[in-house]
Amino acid sequence: MSMRAALLALLFLAAPLRASDVGVHVEFAGRPFDGGPSAPIRADFAGLLLQGRFEGPAAAAVEASVKSGDAWGPWTSATGESSSDGRFWLKVMIAGRKGDTVRLRAAAAIELFGAYATDFEEERPGGGPFRYATAPLPPAAGAAPKPEVQPRAAWGAIPAAKPYSPMTPERISIHHTESAQPLSLEGAINELQATQRFHQNGRGWIDMAYHYLIDGSGRIWEGRPMAVVGAHVKEKNDGNVGITLMGDFSKGKRKPTAAQFSSLIKLTRWLSATYAIPADRIKGHQDQEITECPGDALYARLDELRRAQ
Repeated sequence: MSMRAALLALLFLAAPLRASDVGVHVEFAGRPFDGGPSAPIRADFAGLLLQGRFEGPAAAAVEASVKSGDAWGPWTSATGESSSDGRFWLKVMIAGRKGDTVRLRAAAAIELFGAYATDFEEERPGGGPFRYATAPLPPAAGAAPKPEVQPRAAWGAIPAAKPYSPMTPERISIHHTESAQPLSLEGAINELQATQRFHQNGRGWIDMAYHYLIDGSGRIWEGRPMAVVGAHVKEKNDGNVGITLMGDFSKGKRKPTAAQFSSLIKLTRWLSATYAIPADRIKGHQDQEITECPGDALYARLDELRRAQ
């Protein structure tokens, strides 16, 4: 099998991922693919997930290894999928313990959006302490107007792999995709499709993790239906509406555009008024588990967001 064919092959036999466990971020001091070690990883892990874009005309072979104690393990090939514009997700099945380090290498230049060390367990539809609702609640009297939301059909969403678990919205979590920040309609649709494939095929979830996504031009897109449980905060998805801004707002990288933040205010105002969600129940992902999400540049504006409700 060719390297490209191996890269694009899915790991159908690999253990699937737990829906609420996005994994811990893997940090590299230099260029990720120069073979240098990462910072010590903060949790046990069963493998790595990578997403980014190939800078060359074709997919490149990617490998990773893990160092436990003083010894590096063997290089292990990544598998996954990529689109025609080079956007990819990859999975590398290398296990390690908290405090271990990893290294990466590739045969060509790659823009890495994010690397995560994660455990594996499938998303379980149904069950759990969910408060069931057959349909979204009707708008409360005097609710803010609903902003325009592009439906799933507008970006060609793939149906969920298994049934959803219904929920009643009662809080809101803010995220960033830690990837591209598209401005064009075509770019946004490509990124939405890539994100859904990453969540379904890479992470093993039944659908896109988030309920809403906002692109760089401020367009609001429907992810999962809003009245069902998402997969965006570990063990805290019940009643939790997940909103993500497309882009990487980590320290020293991008910032939300004015249009993105304006749309975020409009969307949260409508959700807050419709479902009686107080401003103090609008939280960043990092307020609820160990993560850098939604990035420094967006997290710094969450007080401003809450004051705007």
